[in-house]
Amino acid sequence: MDWIKNKIWLLINLARLNNPIGIFLLLFPCLLGITIASDQINLEISTLFTLGAITMRSAGCIINDIVDRNLDKKTVRTKDRPLANEQLTLKEAYYFLLFLLIIGLLILIKLNQIVIILGLAIIPLIVLYPYMKRITYFPQLFLGIIFNWGVLMGYASIKNTLDPEIFFLYAACIFWTIGYDTIYAHQDKKTDVKIGIKSTAILFGKKTKLCLCMLYLLMILNLVSTGIVFQLTSSFYLITTVIFLHLMWQIYTLEINDPKNCFSRFKSNQWVGLAMLAAIIFRDL
Repeated sequence: MDWIKNKIWLLINLARLNNPIGIFLLLFPCLLGITIASDQINLEISTLFTLGAITMRSAGCIINDIVDRNLDKKTVRTKDRPLANEQLTLKEAYYFLLFLLIIGLLILIKLNQIVIILGLAIIPLIVLYPYMKRITYFPQLFLGIIFNWGVLMGYASIKNTLDPEIFFLYAACIFWTIGYDTIYAHQDKKTDVKIGIKSTAILFGKKTKLCLCMLYLLMILNLVSTGIVFQLTSSFYLITTVIFLHLMWQIYTLEINDPKNCFSRFKSNQWVGLAMLAAIIFRDL
């Protein structure tokens, strides 16, 4: 029994189910797309996307760890991951990944044809993403495209189409992701430089705060544009102002050479996602 419990815990760790911040950051864009397309919260669709976010985020983590298992051994933050320290075998990781992908597919086929096409279309980028940090200083851009694909899928699940207006919200979320993942990447930048991993954290360097200001301003501009094209009321802009102030607090208090500070500021973005969702839910007040 202890062996089984230990194996289950290792699989939970591999899928990062013990660290749900990533699930929240993947789920919020989905709920934003669903909610802005609906007159009210659609519980059935939202539940499917919640299960899908848990499943696919877990699958994405496993793909990342399979590809990065040798690099993870060289990084303090990741050296104890189950594949890096060889507590799990590659075969076990692949079996668990296949299990999660089957669940993800079963969830996906319950949605409409456009959502199914969108869901299948993003898979190549999910597979390629772990390699991006080896060839470009902008893996955060690719993460933004992937992580916020749910905005489009969520919207299409309700509207059964993709209207041009939704791309303002998609763009806002992409700029947001580039920002918060740059903060996250500062935790490992010293090791990353040594082993040849690239990131916006390394590229921006001492100009990180200035670059974050630009990214977050672009996010807010696209949020405001979303409010305009969807004819949202003043409550949306009020909450957007609160979001802007929080993002400025993130930048002002960020210490790029302090990993604990970076993780804390990164983690606070779960409240940004929740605030964006609230802005859309209460848009008619």
